[in-house]
Amino acid sequence: KQFQTIFEEVQQFSKNSSKRMLIAETLLRPIIKRLFKEKKYQLIVDLSNAFGIYDLQNSNSLFEIAYSYSEVDNSQKGEEYYSRYLEKNGSSSAALNNLGVIYEHNNELDRALDYFNKALSIDSKNVIYIRNIDRVENRIQAVWDEEIQKTSKWLSSKKLAEIGYTRQYVLEIEANRQFSL
Repeated sequence: KQFQTIFEEVQQFSKNSSKRMLIAETLLRPIIKRLFKEKKYQLIVDLSNAFGIYDLQNSNSLFEIAYSYSEVDNSQKGEEYYSRYLEKNGSSSAALNNLGVIYEHNNELDRALDYFNKALSIDSKNVIYIRNIDRVENRIQAVWDEEIQKTSKWLSSKKLAEIGYTRQYVLEIEANRQFSL
């Protein structure tokens, strides 16, 4: 209860620019850390909305803010804050992985795979990153398989014969194309 009172006071003080700067420099990080530990992601989002990006960057809480936005289904803001975190702190396997999760959620599978691979290149033994790569590769393969089926149905034997190909020949070309990816 005492923490809730402090939280509400911080939100109120954040409306005053001189007090907001003082809060950002001294209290924002510990408050966000505690809220993050308690998985109160919406409160972190609400609190971050009371501050400017400069204040948030100085609080060294960009990762927690990005994660919180992702957890409350605002992947666009999550992506923005992860990108800012990476700009400020350099490569982070966790941030790269979480960006991959956002892209996968948005069905940007190639982009997700790229970020999961970047995370794995930093932390090559992390089983979560390996599992994420496997899952996305399987999803990409499923998309390819579906496209091949659609193409195969469209390319009936008659249409193939008209252009001088057998159906088997086209399927072999598609299969070889899969292996070259």
